[in-house]
Amino acid sequence: MGVFRLPAKVIDFMNKARQHCLWRGYNSQSSKQPLISWKQICKPKKFGGLGVIDLRIQNTTLLLKHLDKFLNMQDTLWVKLIRQTYYSNGRLTQLLGRRGSTWWSEVLKLWPIFWAIAKPSVGNGITVALWFDLWFSHPMEFLFPHLFSFAKVKKISLAKFCQSQDLSTHFFLPLSNEALFEFQQLQAIITRMNITTDASDLWNYIWGSTRFHPQRMYLKSFSGSQTQPIFTWLWNSRCSNKLRIFFWLLIHDRINTRDFLQRKHIIAANMDVSCSLCQDGARESSLHLFFKCNFSSSCWARIGLSWSDEVSITQLVTAGRRNNSLPFIMELIIVGSWSLWLHRNNCIFRHQHAACGSWFELFRKEILFQSHRFKPTLKVAISDWINFL
Repeated sequence: MGVFRLPAKVIDFMNKARQHCLWRGYNSQSSKQPLISWKQICKPKKFGGLGVIDLRIQNTTLLLKHLDKFLNMQDTLWVKLIRQTYYSNGRLTQLLGRRGSTWWSEVLKLWPIFWAIAKPSVGNGITVALWFDLWFSHPMEFLFPHLFSFAKVKKISLAKFCQSQDLSTHFFLPLSNEALFEFQQLQAIITRMNITTDASDLWNYIWGSTRFHPQRMYLKSFSGSQTQPIFTWLWNSRCSNKLRIFFWLLIHDRINTRDFLQRKHIIAANMDVSCSLCQDGARESSLHLFFKCNFSSSCWARIGLSWSDEVSITQLVTAGRRNNSLPFIMELIIVGSWSLWLHRNNCIFRHQHAACGSWFELFRKEILFQSHRFKPTLKVAISDWINFL
């Protein structure tokens, strides 16, 4: 993955196997359907995903390191070989298009991505494109458009341009007044750059470093996604993964409530989708079942929690956590929600009656079980808290 571009069919096959592992376990013939999109699952945890590696993005990220090594002229055999074979006489990698072996051609396809994350800090100017690279505040082709239109060779390095100050070498003459003025400005900029043959060009990345970090690049690929504190609280909680994944699905409204099953067309549209725990006839959505119905509200009140009138689970949990000072509040919310789900299923499949006492016994048993994962001081605090209820 770090050397070759993986074919799309190979990635799709690997993703299919991973999806089977997540949703169907050892039985690949199971008819169990995914509860949430694979794209969402592959997002990092702080962006609302499960942190499963996106193979396409990872493959691209690992291949970008080859461009970093090449532009920084790393002292390796393959860098020297490619430079001597294809880029002698100061020709620029980023402007000559695809060339060379199949492997190198695939790496060169990543130039648009590399340009988006890196800009050069000029040393000798050998690897810097005069007109196209962002070595100044803006690319020179946009900063000096009149002068650019007179250029004889637009695909020229900054170092090669500085070798000759003769106008006729680089531009078609005569220059217009606007182009001449822009040339004088360009000369002033180059003079201030103090270009020297003793120093190599350095490429600076958007995360504020001259070193290419695949992990940082991978996370930058998701920078358009919104981060919410609730996901950090969830994954920092001390509950088991089973409970954390359950609550993650709850945040995304992907629990198999009657409302969700009807929306997925798993149950018929004319079937009863009223709440299993209360007699209000309200639709059994995730928000209602876990936080809004009279039964769940009485259960939360039993352990000293109440909820505001927010319209989403994320807002409810955020407000609840803000208004409570218990150091294990997130664990209480997760275990309380899980216990409500178990009790709801007992009422449906085992024909039990909805009772706050039954829920509390499930909650008490589960929170004490989960407390074995906590630090000793926190474990004692939870035990004292439970005994006080």
